[in-house]
Amino acid sequence: MRREDGDVNMGNPRRLLGVVAIPEPRPLPGARVALVERPGMIRLAAKPLPRLAPLEPPPPPAPRTPARGDGPMAFDPRPGGPAVTVDPERAEPRPLVEARSRVAADCLERLAMLARHREERPIGMRPHVEARMLAQLDAIAAAGTTEDEVRAFCEAEAEDGDPFAIWAAVFLLGCADGGRPLEIILEILEALPEDGEAHWLAADALVVCPHPYLATLGEDLSSSPAAQARAAGIELLSRRGWLSPASEAKHLEDGRAPIAIASLRAAARRAEVAPEIITMVRRYLRAEDAAVAWEAARALTLWGDFSAYEEARVDGPLATILGANALELFVLAGSFDDLFAMQRITARLPATAGLLDVIARFGHPGAWAYLVHHLADAELAEASWGALCTIFGPLLPEDVTPTPGAVKDALARQKYAAQIRYRRGAPWSPEIVRRECLDGSLPRRATQARLDELRARGALRVDIDTGAWWQDLRLSTHLQTR
Repeated sequence: MRREDGDVNMGNPRRLLGVVAIPEPRPLPGARVALVERPGMIRLAAKPLPRLAPLEPPPPPAPRTPARGDGPMAFDPRPGGPAVTVDPERAEPRPLVEARSRVAADCLERLAMLARHREERPIGMRPHVEARMLAQLDAIAAAGTTEDEVRAFCEAEAEDGDPFAIWAAVFLLGCADGGRPLEIILEILEALPEDGEAHWLAADALVVCPHPYLATLGEDLSSSPAAQARAAGIELLSRRGWLSPASEAKHLEDGRAPIAIASLRAAARRAEVAPEIITMVRRYLRAEDAAVAWEAARALTLWGDFSAYEEARVDGPLATILGANALELFVLAGSFDDLFAMQRITARLPATAGLLDVIARFGHPGAWAYLVHHLADAELAEASWGALCTIFGPLLPEDVTPTPGAVKDALARQKYAAQIRYRRGAPWSPEIVRRECLDGSLPRRATQARLDELRARGALRVDIDTGAWWQDLRLSTHLQTR
């Protein structure tokens, strides 16, 4: 049953997975999913394969003199002779079930690595990365991996502190046929700590999963008493377009940080919101948690409310709370004259790659000295050069090393107009930012920052989920010149 506002009737708010009759795993036409461009459903094994007795090692080869080299792996080129000999200490026979389990673990580890690549490497690499991810699903299904083995991998890797292992496990389970994998996802999320990013990555994985009962899982997660599970459910429902404005407002009333962040992100995705929502969001500017305050400031700025920027401009308390994120407000809503205000904030922050990037995206040519200074820092040289290119474009030929002296000489030959913010060597414009997004050379986070610019500065309606599967991302379709 559903209420008129579109939400599931939550008479018993726990375990909504029981509300819908989810069938048991059924035979599928095949396990392969890598033959398609998007994730497809696979079938995990219901139980482990029976433990088999170790294979008997073959009889030792007859004594011979290796024709070349020595040792147990020597190659024998004689016709009819054995190609190699095997060192029994390095190739001890193992039960087949152990080999199958090792294959599954290796594929899950590789899937976690590829999930990190998908997040941190240039978006243009996504087709190649995602094809490899689908191949891991094929191998896991073919190996006869069980649901419990996936859970065990997730728990073991979570203890080691790799949040992308959570992404991998949740993505695999979200592609697995039947209801039990979804129950395991819920249990995994409820066991995660509230702090950290694992539950955000889990929600990010669920967004691209093909399971037909994903909306039911999202409702169940969003009603969980565990803040991190509830936040993941809100994130999933919002990004898939399944979260109603009424539910959004209800979740905004919960002050716990993960839920507040998820609710603020969900609200920010809307082009228009009710005045009472704006009032609620403004209250979060006073949150002690910097991440919560930033999401509130970002949402207001994207809606055209520059109150957070105005406070940062006079270096109010919000600027101290937000830290480097205060500079993002200048990128989205500031003017050429804000350079000195930015310098005050920058002076109390440690130099990082992210700080150099946000300074570059502001686009003031007067920032050149700060950026050139960090070319001499081995840890920041690459980020500094990238920031200089963001403002000024390719200052040097590709075969010239960007040393401070070479960059200073190149800048001295350029003429920059007063009172203009630059991007890639030209006055800032939505078209230049659009081309940056379409270039494919930027990772996801950098692309999202530019989409925010297009929305705030370019007054464009940008409705793009940068976490979508490549075939659904379609940046070129959404970012046409307007």
